[in-house]
Amino acid sequence: PAVHRAAQQGDEAAMRILAEAGRELARLARVVLERSGKPLPVALAGGTVAAGPLLTQAFGASLGAGVSWRVIALDPAGAAAKLALQLGSRAPQRRGAPWKS
Repeated sequence: PAVHRAAQQGDEAAMRILAEAGRELARLARVVLERSGKPLPVALAGGTVAAGPLLTQAFGASLGAGVSWRVIALDPAGAAAKLALQLGSRAPQRRGAPWKS
């Protein structure tokens, strides 16, 4: 919160910190996407949302073209549940025997 407040007041160091945080979060998201091997959506939630547009704009600019992302004003667990429900509604329906482990 203190860095966000300082950035809102024009503190250049705070603004750089938020922009760098956005770029670093994007780098981490790209690593997860590469390791998953799937084109999954990405959500910013929780404290990152409160950091404001400097962080989210840097995140979006650094994430890369073709990656679906959004800001969700929920806690991280709620955001994950919301994305899971959206992905589940797009999953192909499987007929026949249930999954076996």
